[in-house]
Amino acid sequence: MKSTFYCVAGLTMLLAVGSAFAQAKKANDDGSYAELSYVRWNFKSDASSQSINPTGLRAIYGFGGDGIAYEAHLALPLAAGSFTTVAGDDPDVPASVKVDTKITSLGLFAKLYTKASDDLELYGRLGMSSMSSSVDLTATSTTGKASDKLADKSTAFGYGVGAKYKVGSSTALTFDYTGYNKNSLSALGLGVAFAF
Repeated sequence: MKSTFYCVAGLTMLLAVGSAFAQAKKANDDGSYAELSYVRWNFKSDASSQSINPTGLRAIYGFGGDGIAYEAHLALPLAAGSFTTVAGDDPDVPASVKVDTKITSLGLFAKLYTKASDDLELYGRLGMSSMSSSVDLTATSTTGKASDKLADKSTAFGYGVGAKYKVGSSTALTFDYTGYNKNSLSALGLGVAFAF
């Protein structure tokens, strides 16, 4: 029931944001921008209490004006987040499991922003993302080594806040936080924005 609700809510939001994209593009053809950010994910799976911190590269294309913008996000993995844990109950056969996780996401967001000064913009984001994670498991013991691969795909509601500081006529530095309603997932981003 819960997953059905999130799917329906996600589809409704994607349709609404997609329609707003088309209308805003017509009305605000001069408000386009792009961002490129380094992202550090913080991920905690349902099966583990360990926090994992993979990193990624995120590209954003957005447009809008008058305090609201519409954005498409694409985040690709750079480096896996890893942790190693002890496995098994037999003290005579010590074993460990290494877990490597990478995250990819594609999302649509609406951004509300305001000018705190001529150079500083503060904003909040709401949207939906299609998230996929790949996990490599490697178990090592005195009797040998074994490995396996797992993958998970889901849709997640995202919300966040950020700041953009202008450093040139069309260039700005950005910092943002995004939280998601899945697996205690969040992301910190640091990047550069370019206005068209």
